[in-house]
Amino acid sequence: MPSQRPRPPISNSNAPASPRPPAASLLGASRRGALLLLACAAGAEGSLAQTPSAIFSAFAGTPLDLIPGQGGAVFSSFTQATVRLSRTGRYLALAMNASSLPSANDNFTVVATAQGIQYVVQEGIALPGIGFGYVGRPDTPIGINDLGDLAISGQLNNPLVSANDAVLRFDRSAGQWSYVALENTPIPGIAGESFSPLIDWTTLLDDGRVAFIDSSTSGVLPSSQDEILFLATPGAPAYSILAQAGVLVPSGQAGGTNAFLSDIFRATVSADGLRYLLDGALAGVPAGTGRVVVVDGQVVHQQGQSVPGLTGVVTSTFPDAEIFPGGDWAVLSATTTGDTYLLVNGSIRLKEGDPIPGGLPGETVSSLRHVDINRHGELAVHIDTSARSVVVYLPADAQLPGRVVFNTITGPVASSGTRIDLDGDCQLDNAFLTFINDDTAGIDDQGRIYVVGRLANSSLLTEGDALFSVIGYGQAPVDCNGNGRPDDCEIGKNPLLDQDFDGQLDSCQGAVLSVDQLIVSRSEGGQQNFSLAAGAAFAGQIYLLLGSASGTSPGLDLGSVTLPLVVDAYTSFTLSGGAPVLSGAAGLLDGAGSAGASLTLTPALLPPAQVGLTLHHAALVFNGLVFTLASNPVGFVLGA
Repeated sequence: MPSQRPRPPISNSNAPASPRPPAASLLGASRRGALLLLACAAGAEGSLAQTPSAIFSAFAGTPLDLIPGQGGAVFSSFTQATVRLSRTGRYLALAMNASSLPSANDNFTVVATAQGIQYVVQEGIALPGIGFGYVGRPDTPIGINDLGDLAISGQLNNPLVSANDAVLRFDRSAGQWSYVALENTPIPGIAGESFSPLIDWTTLLDDGRVAFIDSSTSGVLPSSQDEILFLATPGAPAYSILAQAGVLVPSGQAGGTNAFLSDIFRATVSADGLRYLLDGALAGVPAGTGRVVVVDGQVVHQQGQSVPGLTGVVTSTFPDAEIFPGGDWAVLSATTTGDTYLLVNGSIRLKEGDPIPGGLPGETVSSLRHVDINRHGELAVHIDTSARSVVVYLPADAQLPGRVVFNTITGPVASSGTRIDLDGDCQLDNAFLTFINDDTAGIDDQGRIYVVGRLANSSLLTEGDALFSVIGYGQAPVDCNGNGRPDDCEIGKNPLLDQDFDGQLDSCQGAVLSVDQLIVSRSEGGQQNFSLAAGAAFAGQIYLLLGSASGTSPGLDLGSVTLPLVVDAYTSFTLSGGAPVLSGAAGLLDGAGSAGASLTLTPALLPPAQVGLTLHHAALVFNGLVFTLASNPVGFVLGA
């Protein structure tokens, strides 16, 4: 698992992932009931120090429960509480219901970011490129990538045929859906074989490939070989097969057996498509030993075997098993005595009877419900304690302490549960967490944890369910401008308030350089516009916009000022003018001491490996003798 990365002094939901090395072609040598979505951060002792703030909601009477484009209709309940996150966690997907609408159209697949709903897909409405809508809600899980595209499996409402089960992919930039798999149609690359109705477990990669399981293909293959884990490139003449029953003989089987894989119950694929995990079964092995977890063709955990690091304990079942975007894998296992434990990359991380990480003295782990791992190896774990339910944040480094980020009410005191802001104004409301749903804890690359739960008011009257998020590693709250709203909450609502990604409001730091957006898509291209407002005292002086792919600290001491950039090959590139990417990077300030510049990326200018790359820029002002001003830095993230 990756080592724990350093954290900013104040949490920031919009900071980029760990920087990737810049592309040599451009940057030179590389260097190193009621529903809502909320944002907040945890305090040092596990209590919530920053405001859990609603992003969208179906909580009656709040302003955030409206369904986009539905003429005032509101969400009423979850139909699929499982939250699925994209590769970095930039996007999430889940399913919701609106009881006021006709039953054929009352389910919605919701795609959102930490700032709110981006779009919804309504049940029963014809999908562009398909011509039919889906029935009910999509199967679990929903595939979502960092472009905001979707991959879903489920049934279509085509009245002309009975074979309507399909895997579909939505290209958000094109606004079009396409078939990946359709019941009773030929499987690309397997002559004489067709897809069955049993197609599900979708994973969507940023490059558009879709992984899914067909549990019973039909045609020429023998029944022992008709369960297949595909990795499909839509439109390709043949789909890749990652694993196939009756063909794959997983290595590492207990007792040295060489049995074929007989069943694939569920499977997930890493973000790069290079690794997979499946929960399946072996054929012809002794009773009580056939269930296996296979990673990249190797058995990593098997029913009936001793638990690593625990003497005399034997594995019975696997309630949860998954490989995550960064390639880490985890298994929630139950022993023959019913006890649960968490296995991460082959090592025990948490088990029944352990103290609760980061808080709640006297309470211990009663059962483990769900786990998610981000690309940095940080975990969100849903735990039932001896007294309540909690979700904890665990750092990648197992030697570092964890933190309780959500906990439910215990006893008759509502305030013992996490308190929530329902209307998105960064002020806590009369709502407290009473219940945490299974299979909902997700963690993005910034350590933000997403959870679905139920709320009650201070009189312990149930208000409904909710989806909320929390920064697991958060610090004490800061309100630098004295407006009564924690800075992290304001930044969560509007990322442009923190353009240098340091977790603090730029307005409290005397910022003079600003941009109009923080992310530009590699695949679609785009432009970031800079505005320098040095002030009239600097009118007519020379300005120069410089950049760095290596961060902002330590800066470059220029005697009279310090440039807040780490000098690297990209700095040299911008110093030379930055053409054709940068425009207006040097010139004279106008009479108000202002100037503008822009950074433009054409589609696919950089290779896919640069997705997640962070560039910082800052401006210098020169009066002909000395540097008179070094601006604040502003950030830019290369999106997918």
